[in-house]
Amino acid sequence: MPLCVRAVTAGGARLGRPQTTMACPRPLRRASTKSFDFDAAAGPGESLTFTRPSGQQIGYCIVGPARAQHHMFFLHGWPCSRLEALALQKLADQLGVRIISPDRPGIGLSTFHPWTLLEYPRQIQELAAHLGLPSYRVLGGSGGGPPALACAHVLPRSKLHCVGVLAGLAPLHELGGFGDTRRVTRLLLSAVHRYPGLSRALVDRMLVRKAQHPDGERFRQGVLAQVKWGTAEERDVLLRDPAEFELIVRIMREHFRQGADAFLHEAGLALRPWGFTLDQVPYEGVRMFYGADDTNTPASLAREMAKRLRGSKLKVYEGVSHLTLFDKHGEEILRDMMLD
Repeated sequence: MPLCVRAVTAGGARLGRPQTTMACPRPLRRASTKSFDFDAAAGPGESLTFTRPSGQQIGYCIVGPARAQHHMFFLHGWPCSRLEALALQKLADQLGVRIISPDRPGIGLSTFHPWTLLEYPRQIQELAAHLGLPSYRVLGGSGGGPPALACAHVLPRSKLHCVGVLAGLAPLHELGGFGDTRRVTRLLLSAVHRYPGLSRALVDRMLVRKAQHPDGERFRQGVLAQVKWGTAEERDVLLRDPAEFELIVRIMREHFRQGADAFLHEAGLALRPWGFTLDQVPYEGVRMFYGADDTNTPASLAREMAKRLRGSKLKVYEGVSHLTLFDKHGEEILRDMMLD
């Protein structure tokens, strides 16, 4: 669920103990033709596209004032999409920051290919060049945390004003396990890793078909069922505003526009080596924002990450979970990202 819309995603993930050998998942097949018109409700700036020199397409959403002093790439959670930026519209306008949120490969409008974390920063660099941005900020939320850290590792310091991780997924392989991650998250990621064929069949049946079905109520009820797994406070945050809940549904539904490929690929990335270790990241001063009560991306793993990242600035907010972090501290977090 979307981390920035009052709460939903485990944009990070759910897991069980990684094996010593991290085999790549079996080849991913393309999704079947869809019957739901995903573009019918799109507003200005929501469905922009850019074609990379490789011919692959990147879909992205832009919010915030056109003549902004600050420009920030927001890397959405899992399973979310570029539309998570819509949840940041009000704060973007208030703080005068232009936020660009791209779909990762296979999500929404972006062409699928089996990307790696080391390759991903080039997509950001190419999109930034297309938009005429010589430098920018990068904030990765939940499942967008690893790509944000990859940007800190690969992109030149001259391009990056600031890099932040918002309740981001940890390098589980590097840290040796799931730590305090809750059991349902462990089981989900472990199942995708160990049983890719069965996982695809279940994801197709339980998520993709409902997302692509003309009757959106089926998918909506599935999201509602996930919300009920949370705490009373999380349910209150997610359900208190019907319009915000409908945006959450739309953000997650867009993730499955093309099928299950991206969902399964990113789950696989979560358990494999990233291609670099945290102590190899040359960028100094990564900002990290976590909730003390988060069991999807626990603060205990964040502290281990902070020890390895050079000059990192970790903030752990007491009494805050994965799905209430941005609701309670979103403005403070974005202001922090604008300091440098």
